[in-house]
Amino acid sequence: MTCKWCEENNDIIKLCNVKDHSICKTCYDKYRNLYPLRVEGCPYCKGLQEKIIVYVHQQHNNSIPYEVIACIICYSVICLSIKIYFLIMLFIIILNNK
Repeated sequence: MTCKWCEENNDIIKLCNVKDHSICKTCYDKYRNLYPLRVEGCPYCKGLQEKIIVYVHQQHNNSIPYEVIACIICYSVICLSIKIYFLIMLFIIILNNK
């Protein structure tokens, strides 16, 4: 079989089951070097499909927003004051029963 691209009798690689899609290893390596983002496989069957590369940029500023800190402080103060109130009530009840 001959390569459909260079029309030489080089080492043909089988990328799919279609007989007319014969490509030699040399041509396929050149194709992969020219188009590194293309999906691996038969260029005829895969067409122009490309790999999707997603870049995720992390912020360098990893600080907590001041609104969150303010809420945490407020809720902490409220919970602490409720605990102190119940402790005072408990001590009043204990002292009045003696």
